[in-house]
Formats: sequence, structure tokens, C-alpha cells
Amino acid sequence: GMPNVPTPQQLAETERVFKPPRHLCRRAIAFGSLGRAKLTPSELKELLGVFEGEKYLLVVGEDIKNVRRNRQRRRKKNQAVKRQDKLSNAEREEEIYREIVANAQEDCHIVLHSEATNLDIVKSTIALASLRRQLGNTCAQGLDEICELGLDKRRTSDSIGYVRAAKEEADMKFQGFVDKLGEAGWQNDKFMFGRVSMRNEWKLNDL
Repeated sequence: GMPNVPTPQQLAETERVFKPPRHLCRRAIAFGSLGRAKLTPSELKELLGVFEGEKYLLVVGEDIKNVRRNRQRRRKKNQAVKRQDKLSNAEREEEIYREIVANAQEDCHIVLHSEATNLDIVKSTIALASLRRQLGNTCAQGLDEICELGLDKRRTSDSIGYVRAAKEEADMKFQGFVDKLGEAGWQNDKFMFGRVSMRNEWKLNDL
């Protein structure tokens, strides 16, 4: 269903006014460049086909610009979980599973076109949320070796079905969400997510 959207006044009571909301503070993780996951030419071609006429893309893949730092951070978290003596084996497995899912969800991001408007950004975040939710459901039956391999080091090429489904969900929910924003008093021409300076260029095929 469609989420309840807080009014600007309600959000201002709990969020920092004139700054991006706290739940979007990890904006750098949500938005990235085409080079962040080092797309292959065939992956880029397929994405441009899926998102034809759109001013955003969804990319799946490890952040190659920060590989060493990210892997080190993830390894430390994994080791910390394994050292927790108070956890039962089942609880430890659950914690490790959550980390694997979180890593897979982190390894996907939005690429914005230089001409993307605030509404394009809103639509792209709906799509990203859908994609990350699908990745989270990959191991819905619990962690096993096949599931773990399915989440580990995913790329756009082996996630294109998820990407396409996420785009379709965004298409379906976008207008209703925008209407809700308007009803709640949000101005859709304002950059409610803060300005995102990281933009990319590609040929737009207007439908």
C-alpha cells in the first residue's frame, strides 16, 4: 500500500529544518555514478533499454572506488558477530544473514541524469526501495549457501529481473505517491531530498 506521508510541519518538529531529513543522511550510498560499480558495456546497454525515457538508472554492484575500505568494514562487523558469546548458534546465523542482506542492499544505487528533476529523484528512490526490498527477500526462507552466493557480489547483469521489476513498481506507485505528497503540503518542485550534485550524461530517448 501507499505509505502515510508526514506534512512538512510534522517533519520539521523532528527533523533538522533546511537540511536533508535524517533518514536520508546516507544519501551518498543511495546516489552514485556509472563508474561506481564499473558497468560493462552490455550492462549499460541493457539498463538504458530498461530505463528508456527515464532520467535515472538503478545499478547493482560493489562500489569499486571504495572496495578495500568497505570490505574491511564488513569483515570487522562479521568478526564482531562471531565473537558474541551470548548469542546462540541460531541467533549468530541470523545476525550474519542480516549483514549479508544489508551488504547486498548497500551495493545498489541510483544514477541520476544531468537533467533529472526533483520528481525524477522521488521516482528513483521508490524504485531503489523496491530493488532493495527484493534483495532482502532473496533469502526469505533463511540463510543457506545457495542464498548467500545469490547475494554476494551481485552485479547488474544477474539482477536485471529485479531491476526491471523495481522500475515497474515505481511506475505504478509514483503518481499516487506524488499526489500524497501534494495533499500533505509538500512542494514537488523543491528538492526535498537535498540537492544531489552527482549527475551523469547519457542520450535520452524521449517516448
